Amino acid sequence: MEEVHGHFLDIFQPPYLSRTNDVDGFLNLFQTVGYYGFASWVPTLLIAAGVTTTSSLQYSFIIAIAAPGRPAPRHEYRRPV
Repeated sequence: MEEVHGHFLDIFQPPYLSRTNDVDGFLNLFQTVGYYGFASWVPTLLIAAGVTTTSSLQYSFIIAIAAPGRPAPRHEYRRPV
């Protein structure tokens, strides 16, 4: 049997595009949960390290403002048929 090699950009072409979108959405979910968990936990860490509550909340606010925008909805990824 002959080996067939593809190219990286093939994952963005049919029939692999829908699978790529599924994996991307799944990873975005974990990224969002991880970022939320980190941003929620940082004030506790800073207060335990001796930072004042006001400064800790200020740092958390800066982290929240610096957050990237939400991922685009799935329909924006799909090419019209």
